[in-house]
Amino acid sequence: PKDLAGGLWLLPILLVAFPLATIAVYQQIGAIDDQEIAALIEAQSSKSINLASPQWDVELIDALKERVISRPRNIYYWAMLAQWAISNNDMASANEYFAAALKVAPSDSFLLAQYAESLFLLDGNRFTPRVVTAVDTAFAADTTNQTVLGLKGIEAFANGDLSLAITYWQGAQQQLVPAGAIFQGLQTGIDRAQLLLTSL
Repeated sequence: PKDLAGGLWLLPILLVAFPLATIAVYQQIGAIDDQEIAALIEAQSSKSINLASPQWDVELIDALKERVISRPRNIYYWAMLAQWAISNNDMASANEYFAAALKVAPSDSFLLAQYAESLFLLDGNRFTPRVVTAVDTAFAADTTNQTVLGLKGIEAFANGDLSLAITYWQGAQQQLVPAGAIFQGLQTGIDRAQLLLTSL
């Protein structure tokens, strides 16, 4: 049915901005360049920004781009650059940044989920073979990740497996506040799938 064409209404709410204000320091920051970046991140985090469409500080982005050249093993720098690229609707660069981070931490479930989502968007919202592989890899790493469950639900919905789509989306809802936009968006998908089931 035409209504099964991808469940793409969920895409805007599945993109989750990297939480700048809650970035944890998992390693010692000793170099002066890192100290300066940390200060820029703190300044960025203190701004009242819309995480769905953040206004990134140009100085911070330039510093991150320069720093990943000399310190490519910092996955948090790569992830921040990826989220900046997403905010500019540059999925090709976002995917490359997530891929660079995964070279450092290939089993990181957050990075695997973000990489899969960016690849899905880069491939025109289609479940190409490489997207399916990326989504399945991320799902194997963390079966509770809401981004991956959202994607698995969209895939099931697009394939006409409405009951499975509902299961995945309800799983994604388990970690969310019911009043939140992501929860409500998933509920829209669930309601639509349930309506289609009753009409079969």
